[in-house]
Amino acid sequence: MDGAYIRRWREDVTACLDRLLPGFEVRFGYPPGRHTIGGPAGEEELASLAGTRLSGDLLEWYGQVREVSLPDIGNGYFIHDPGLVARREVTSIRGRFAAEVIVFASDGGRHPVRGGRGDRLAGVPASCRRDRRRFLPQR
Repeated sequence: MDGAYIRRWREDVTACLDRLLPGFEVRFGYPPGRHTIGGPAGEEELASLAGTRLSGDLLEWYGQVREVSLPDIGNGYFIHDPGLVARREVTSIRGRFAAEVIVFASDGGRHPVRGGRGDRLAGVPASCRRDRRRFLPQR
């Protein structure tokens, strides 16, 4: 993942929100939640992640986008801020696929999203999913 991809993602999602939110209440019958795409994480926040050994992709992401809150998109999508992620414990996934992962995001269905430790985000095959958890696809 590179900075150009993250900038394009931010621009694309912002453009979608600009189209969706003005007519949201008329269409759905209730006002939209607060949708935010945060700016870059601060140096101290990024330093707090050093011991977690998060993927390079996720560290790159946090260098440009601190947190995301999209409560009315699908079930809702939330990328947690670095301070919250730094306090989380690593979870081990075992089975046909083994990995150490850390929760860094969730959707409105209370499904945590986990990223692998090391150089990249880890995908976890369906055979290793437990408790209806969802994982990011591997690139």
